[in-house]
Amino acid sequence: MPAILLAGTPGTGKTRVGLILARLTNYVFTTVTWLVLENRLWSSYDPKTYSFIIDENLFYHYLEEQLPAKRMIIDTHWVEPFARIRSQVEYCIVLRTRPDQLWRRLEARGWPPSKIADNVEAELVGLIAREALESFPDRVYEVDTTNKRPADTAQEILEAIRARKRTTKPIDWLSETPEQELTRILEMLARARGGGHGITPDNTLPRA
Repeated sequence: MPAILLAGTPGTGKTRVGLILARLTNYVFTTVTWLVLENRLWSSYDPKTYSFIIDENLFYHYLEEQLPAKRMIIDTHWVEPFARIRSQVEYCIVLRTRPDQLWRRLEARGWPPSKIADNVEAELVGLIAREALESFPDRVYEVDTTNKRPADTAQEILEAIRARKRTTKPIDWLSETPEQELTRILEMLARARGGGHGITPDNTLPRA
């Protein structure tokens, strides 16, 4: 049965929203990390980043074998592998959060500044949303979770799926963020990296 992907930068609310959505739809909620660890779909462990390195061949094989038999909502910030099995993906929901709010959420988790910066910058430029739209151009729906409760977000997603809604105008934080606030965010990114640069959705990808 087709799966629902719940994609987004870490901190956008995927897990909390996904658990509620699973109750509303009677789907099974899981995450890419859980799938990798529970099914040993990893090749090695990196002690520097405290991360398991995903064995992409094993992961692809698992998806091809298991998705047709299960009703799943999958929490992920790694959309690319699912494009190889497009027929098994019913919808790709992308959760978005205003960059300044995302920074505060990740900071509250105790993440190091450099990792926060990587993820906030990815959200600022819409990296995961762009990847989703390239992989599933006819079945992507974006939701701004900045000022929404998880239950309200889940309900919006459910209604969007039932109505077969899709994103026609992607969220663009670069143009929607006031100039003064955008400048402040860019300065925070520069300080967090000590003047470095680069964009990745999570500095442990492809890992779990």
